[in-house]
Amino acid sequence: MEKGFFISLSKALCITACCIVLTGCSKESADSVELQYIKNTPLPIGKKNLKVLAIGNSYTTDGTACIKHIIGGTSIKNEDYCVYILNHGGAALEYWDERITANAVDSLTLMAGSLKMPVVKGTMTELIAQDWDVIVMQQYSSYAPQFSTYVPYLYHLLSFCKANCTNEQISFAWQMVHAYSTKYYLNKGLAGEERWEAIANATKDVQEKVGIDIIIPTGTAIQNARNTSLHTPAELTRDYTHLCYGTGRHIAALAWVQTLFAPVFNISILDNTVNHPLANWELTSTAIIEDSSVPVTDENRSLCIDCAYKACQNPYSLSY
Repeated sequence: MEKGFFISLSKALCITACCIVLTGCSKESADSVELQYIKNTPLPIGKKNLKVLAIGNSYTTDGTACIKHIIGGTSIKNEDYCVYILNHGGAALEYWDERITANAVDSLTLMAGSLKMPVVKGTMTELIAQDWDVIVMQQYSSYAPQFSTYVPYLYHLLSFCKANCTNEQISFAWQMVHAYSTKYYLNKGLAGEERWEAIANATKDVQEKVGIDIIIPTGTAIQNARNTSLHTPAELTRDYTHLCYGTGRHIAALAWVQTLFAPVFNISILDNTVNHPLANWELTSTAIIEDSSVPVTDENRSLCIDCAYKACQNPYSLSY
């Protein structure tokens, strides 16, 4: 059955948007979709506030969980920004495309900042139809190494957001997710550096074939850190898949801040002095492997920053 733009009114809107903002728009099924390219809008450099929406899953939570702490150590005021997430555990691009088709009701979670958006619960159309500055997307970790799993769903999402977001200058960003620990698959599949390389190659396709050129290199930042003294037995994860509390999530958030906030507000993570002592819940969570989480301290903070900063400079190559 064709998974095109003819399933619902929302999809019909996507057709109109596609004809305007995408080149080569067509009605192909998932098996024969024609590659489409957008001209991405640059980040709003110098804007006094920034409104970010991230659409994804638990890896979106990992990437954004520490943003508020890091930005707290900058000149950015809490009321000048917000980071909301629209997430569902294990959700792939296809899942969000299906939610659009159904015009399903979802809720946003405010992860950082105190700037409030008017609609935080509503249909997909209502949630997107707001004055967002940046919408961040990503693929489900299991599918992340295969660009073929991204289409046509990514194109549908982009078209939908273009058609419904009230900000005509909306920018799109992409989170390159991190690779599983080498212990996750127990030699049954790609993990570690091999998996990172495959994810990086798929991300290159997002940039070169789709046109999303704002890349949040979470995966490269984490892989950099795995090749340093920051490495842990669980490879900076808390369960061989999700990032560990402390250094893992902190490094990911540094990459988010450097990619999205540094250019807009003219700041840098290089002079950030924020640490991350582990909270009691981070130490006692039943979901973690024993001793997998490490606090960010005066001793390791600079290395965390360097791993993230170098990833932002070179998303597709390792610096360590």
